[in-house]
Amino acid sequence: MPKCHYTDEDKTVHLYHNMHTSKWWWNCQKKLDEEHPGITVILVIISSDKTQVTMLHNKTAYLVYMTISNILKEICWKPSHQAHILLAYLLTTHLKCVTNKASQCHMLANLYHACMGHILAPLSTVGIEGINMQSSDGAM
Repeated sequence: MPKCHYTDEDKTVHLYHNMHTSKWWWNCQKKLDEEHPGITVILVIISSDKTQVTMLHNKTAYLVYMTISNILKEICWKPSHQAHILLAYLLTTHLKCVTNKASQCHMLANLYHACMGHILAPLSTVGIEGINMQSSDGAM
């Protein structure tokens, strides 16, 4: 749930320190709650990092991770809290068969984005239609 935190008693100075304290999220939550009471906005965050993977004979790969935005940054930033899940390993390629450097860069970017599109395709309908989830008290 979005939250509004203030630095003063008059509630005139809004404090932003986590994603769920932003005005955008608050406004989005209010609008959706008017249309569908009880609905909660949860943003999905995808991150990717190119890294050396020793288990794959020292090849480089983009590791693609997912988390949700209502997890506090203090928890999200610590790998030991396991707030991210690994979605995919995208092995890198050099496309040595393409000699033009600009074409090679363009093709690598297209390949990366096509792979990401394939990985994230199941989220597209959920983002539009939503999904029923059980809360901690068992309510839907």
